[in-house]
Amino acid sequence: MSEIGFKIEEPLIERETVENALEKCRDVILQAEGGGLARFSWPLLRSSVADAVVQSASGDKVHWLLQGWAFARELQSYKDPEKYPPDETAVLKLGDHELSGTFNPIVTISCEGKVVCKLIFDLLLSGVFNAVSISIRNGRITSCGGGECVLTMTLKFRDVDLTGPVSLKKFALPGKVEFQNPIAIP
Repeated sequence: MSEIGFKIEEPLIERETVENALEKCRDVILQAEGGGLARFSWPLLRSSVADAVVQSASGDKVHWLLQGWAFARELQSYKDPEKYPPDETAVLKLGDHELSGTFNPIVTISCEGKVVCKLIFDLLLSGVFNAVSISIRNGRITSCGGGECVLTMTLKFRDVDLTGPVSLKKFALPGKVEFQNPIAIP
């Protein structure tokens, strides 16, 4: 997986948002995998699960969204070495562009070293990018920069929509982000 040189310092999802969402499926969580969680304190369990979900939605999710550009039909022509020689860098400015994907945070709950339960969530993250430029060289996205991004998420547990669409952050992307491992255009 490629890495980028920036990190969002603040969590993408507010902890309180996740805790409120978990309250909506309290009974389903407590009864998951045979009801083994029912013997635990719900406030402690809710807090710990919320922490784990917030951690899982860190800045690497933004990078995953950036990889979505590689699959855009508009970029396929940049693989043609006759149009775009491999030793030259092409810069493409994107207008409004939406990317989305689903992540599956898995929260493992253990007690005295034994796994009690694994909770699998669906976290749909979408980003609307505006005025972003990407650099392409030899059929690979080598960097991006400029513009802004607005992120929205929906959190689900076992097909129960816990949050509906929640607007997360609007942030400016750095002037230029170089990928340590460029993203191949398939």
